[in-house]
Amino acid sequence: MQATTLIQAQLNGVHQLFLACVDDLTETEWLTCAFPKANLPGFTLWHMVRTRDWAVQTAIRGVPEVIAGERWTGWSGLAMAGIGAGFTLEQANKVGRSISRADVLAYADSVHSAIQSWLSSLRNDELDTIPNMEAHMASYTAYQHPGFRAEIADLLGQPMWRLLSGPCSGHMREHLGELDVLKQVMRAAH
Repeated sequence: MQATTLIQAQLNGVHQLFLACVDDLTETEWLTCAFPKANLPGFTLWHMVRTRDWAVQTAIRGVPEVIAGERWTGWSGLAMAGIGAGFTLEQANKVGRSISRADVLAYADSVHSAIQSWLSSLRNDELDTIPNMEAHMASYTAYQHPGFRAEIADLLGQPMWRLLSGPCSGHMREHLGELDVLKQVMRAAH
């Protein structure tokens, strides 16, 4: 099996789990804080998609993110600067309340499609390329914020395969586990 094919399969699996998680949330749960200082599920799901968009388009490729496309103009909640890393709870809640499930799902499908299309054009040896993340992020004010920089510091100087398996897959799975627990807490309270 080709390494690129394996990564595509991993990302497909994570995307399917993401869709199932969103589908399993009610509109009320989307905006419910399961316990003090927890992020709203809507924010966490938005963050997951923004992270994938940032990791592939900005960090790896150095091209405009999917969210910068014409389709998303005017979707202020979705297009908020940054990916949520380093946000305060107040900022995260504001994002979570400003976006809808339908918008996040549409954005997730667009990001996933863009990533899969790009991956299908890669050779295995290209996965070892170390992207110039500093240069790719230089023009984005949100990606210079100290909170964001602290969150992604360990990714600088890493090869593409590490960014694809970390922020785009492993990080997503961690948040999916978190959301599963939050759903259990919310549902046990009723």
